[in-house]
Amino acid sequence: ERSRGLGDVYKRQVLLGLNLEEFCRDVVVRMVEQKNEVSVAKLELYAITKSGAAQLVQQLSVALLCSGHVRHAAAVTIAVVEECEDAGMSPMTAAACVAPAVIAAVDDGHGHEVAMVQKIMVDNGHKEEVVCMTVYIARDMGRPDVVAIGTLDAIEAVEGGEDMAAGVAAAAMMKGFHDEVAAAAVNMNRLVSNNRNDCVIKVVAAAAVQGVESNRPSDVVKDSADRAARGGRDLVSGSLRYMEH
Repeated sequence: ERSRGLGDVYKRQVLLGLNLEEFCRDVVVRMVEQKNEVSVAKLELYAITKSGAAQLVQQLSVALLCSGHVRHAAAVTIAVVEECEDAGMSPMTAAACVAPAVIAAVDDGHGHEVAMVQKIMVDNGHKEEVVCMTVYIARDMGRPDVVAIGTLDAIEAVEGGEDMAAGVAAAAMMKGFHDEVAAAAVNMNRLVSNNRNDCVIKVVAAAAVQGVESNRPSDVVKDSADRAARGGRDLVSGSLRYMEH
């Protein structure tokens, strides 16, 4: 009943033309500061699944990211995926709840903030959710370019981002998502100039090493074949040369 009441308030505020950034600053940020991110998550989950206000949740999450509240956005995102899973949803279904906000934030030029949120999630034991989010965006929403932009931002601007990117790619690859990993890597390579693609090659090579060390060489081979088929032969050869050294 409490969630339903909050959801109704949520929708009424939309009708009143609420400034979402102001709402984030004055309400959501304050709730997270008071360790009430679970309440925010319950409200968001209700809005997504029951009240038809999914678009509002997306806007709210994007407003958090775009106004620089990375720590708060991470806390809310973690709480949302945990609430989804407590409600019996699979990690992939939980990822679907937050993926639209990730895409909107990256499209608005805030890939760095998204990468920082994902790093916080991985550091807090939510690597599987980040993997699912990455796969869902690339596969189900057809936006491997968003994954590529966020990954490049993680590599170039987030401490430990390179290791995180390689770990997420390796985990996705070993779950059988070869095409999605390959598509993201090829998009990354297209986004960087030739004198900067070493960072992409290093991540591809590190992911391959993790696959081999996990006794999954067949996944590495399949991923390399998919990458080559997508026009990423230079990534395959470059990562092999990198691993040789």
